[in-house]
Amino acid sequence: MSIKKLGAVLVAALAIAALGASSASAAVETSPVQWYTGATAGTVATLTEDTAVTARSSGAATLTGILNGQAYELSTSTIECLNCKITNEEVTSTAGKVAIGKGEIKFSSVSVLKPSGCTVNGITSGGASEATGIVTTRPLTVHADWMDNEKKEEKTNKKGFINFFPTAGATTVFAGLQFVGASCPIAGKFNVTGTLYGESSNETGVMSKEQPVNFSAAIQSTTGASLKLGPTNVTTLTGTGIFETDEEKVGGGKKFFGVK
Repeated sequence: MSIKKLGAVLVAALAIAALGASSASAAVETSPVQWYTGATAGTVATLTEDTAVTARSSGAATLTGILNGQAYELSTSTIECLNCKITNEEVTSTAGKVAIGKGEIKFSSVSVLKPSGCTVNGITSGGASEATGIVTTRPLTVHADWMDNEKKEEKTNKKGFINFFPTAGATTVFAGLQFVGASCPIAGKFNVTGTLYGESSNETGVMSKEQPVNFSAAIQSTTGASLKLGPTNVTTLTGTGIFETDEEKVGGGKKFFGVK
């Protein structure tokens, strides 16, 4: 059973929740989980107000695929969560409040490992170029209430899936990318679109100060989701993000948190 749990997160409700639901295969379905938080794992209570969270990368994160016939690979070890918070909120597709998150993810020192001759930068929603090596997503909504329906009765995998998608009311663009270089074979501006799922490292119900979330091609395949770079090119995010509550904003240290 793989019920979703998340630890943490990033990145309101949703007319676009339908986007996440329609993108997922029949193997995954939503489950009514909420965020819990507290000073210790044994004293957590239902989250009653928005709580800020931070993010960092555990090792390198990569974005890979084929663009204009060329294999590409972007890499970074530096991510942060901008204006990120978790909350229990009612959405149009689910009865009662569910665990969600909101915010933007900023990738820094992004290098282009393939093809040679290229650098990359982000493109804002207004069309402005970010600094070389900086890519910031558009505002994202995170739903931490997904489970693996096909393994529900096996009771072996209790980890959950977390759905990331552009916030309702915004476009379907995750982020804009611009490849630059006189000899860069994929030079140009492209949008990353679609829907993305991560899988919690911790099982549902495990309260921790750190909640790692893994991303891979296998997780995307299990959920039936995909990201695309350009109109038709599937792109794969691989890596692990570690989410924590923001000690400066919750007063007195990082909290234990998770979903159940």
